[in-house]
Amino acid sequence: MRKTLVEGGRLAEGQTVKTTVLHAEISGFSTDAEKADPSRVVQSLNDALTGIIPVIYRHGGVLDTLAGGEVKAYFGVFPRGLPMQVSSLQATHAGMELVDYFNALNENRVATGLPPLDVSVGIASGWVIAGGIGVQGSLRYTVLGNTVIAAQRIQEAAKSMHGGTVLISEETHKYLSGARSQFDIGRYGRLPSEEGGQEIGIYEVEGRTERLIDMSDSSKE
Repeated sequence: MRKTLVEGGRLAEGQTVKTTVLHAEISGFSTDAEKADPSRVVQSLNDALTGIIPVIYRHGGVLDTLAGGEVKAYFGVFPRGLPMQVSSLQATHAGMELVDYFNALNENRVATGLPPLDVSVGIASGWVIAGGIGVQGSLRYTVLGNTVIAAQRIQEAAKSMHGGTVLISEETHKYLSGARSQFDIGRYGRLPSEEGGQEIGIYEVEGRTERLIDMSDSSKE
């Protein structure tokens, strides 16, 4: 798949692939230049980045977008295609690991007088269009489509709930299959259709019974 990114100076050809997309948003820091303490805003962003990047990579994900408090990653495409059962498992564990990271981070932030940061996570599985977007010399591999939109909508629903909420789509829940025992699956609901689209079934992941990756093992970094 990497070979399709640039061939003879051409833009990458788009491909239709199945993947699991994670969309997260970090909130709790102010970016109002007139009111915010610039050093605190920068520190908050750096605190977030310190945990987000290794969590995504260590769980097999590819970081697509990291802008301000917005995070988009996809699983099961690079370095090789993986079964949806695997990408769904990786993404769901990554979402829960993000919550764990921010819970621990907030203990330190509050102790030093900084406000806590909230993370909300939406995860969706399905077909996407994948390819290199941009111009020669500045290509970025990304994923597009309804699954990406669904992950963002699910994240927005998670944000409207309590802090540290992880919601997964009905498709992701289906692909977890026998691995559901690794999680405490909670409430089920449906997001209303939008612009003629279909409703999205969602499940809340309230916890997990085991970890996929031991993030405390720095020897793998």
